[in-house]
Amino acid sequence: PIIVPFHSLNEDMLVRILTEPRNAYIPQYQTLFKMDKVQLDFTDGALRAVAKKALQRRTGARGLRSILESILLEPMFDIPESDIVGVQVDEEAVKTNKCAQYIRSHQATSPDDINTNSSASIEIKNTDDNDNKISMPTG
Repeated sequence: PIIVPFHSLNEDMLVRILTEPRNAYIPQYQTLFKMDKVQLDFTDGALRAVAKKALQRRTGARGLRSILESILLEPMFDIPESDIVGVQVDEEAVKTNKCAQYIRSHQATSPDDINTNSSASIEIKNTDDNDNKISMPTG
């Protein structure tokens, strides 16, 4: 057996592990969601909250995947055959284990299909299941 000294990963290192390597988890999940024409976004606060959770659990980088899976499990089941065009994961969703915000479009099949010359109706599903409709004026 080989004994190798190592140091603990800090929050910044874990955030970099989530986003920077070629096979990082965040780009992998974004590609997975893109297959269903859904844009997946994480706020900086959400990434930091994921890293903090891994530090609290003392799982280091190994725990990042299970934390992300628990956050994205519900959206992965809700997206197929739906009108969801975006999923926004914020710090609150990570800390409280609530569902991420959904961006729905009844007129477009993907975020790229929203034409700036016409109005689009977008519905945001909040974590408390109260739907708020926002009409996006163009001009």
